[in-house]
Amino acid sequence: MKIAIDMINLKYYSRILDAGCGTGNLLNLLNKKNKNLQLYGIDISTEMLKIAKKKSTKINFKLHSVEKINEKEFYDYIFSSDAFHHYENQDLAMQNFYTSLKKNGFLIEKKSPQLCCGWVKPIY
Repeated sequence: MKIAIDMINLKYYSRILDAGCGTGNLLNLLNKKNKNLQLYGIDISTEMLKIAKKKSTKINFKLHSVEKINEKEFYDYIFSSDAFHHYENQDLAMQNFYTSLKKNGFLIEKKSPQLCCGWVKPIY
């Protein structure tokens, strides 16, 4: 995922969601790269989130599923790293990603056999 991060010119003060954030490694990497990002992580595992919250107090972690994302045009980027195949309702997850991304926002998805087309895709 570090390669994908380096490929993207993240704008200062961007809002970024890590959907299925696990222990927060990606968000901590992003935070080190740019301290001005607004970082959010959601996961359905309380144990993973406990670990993530110990790593950083600057990042907003929440026990939440992708099927229940309800923000409208809120995020500039959504990352999903090795998580898509775990989503209970993948179609609903994609709809929620689309709805919650700002116009010209980006979905960055890594290693999902269900999605075949690259790492970085703008969502229009």
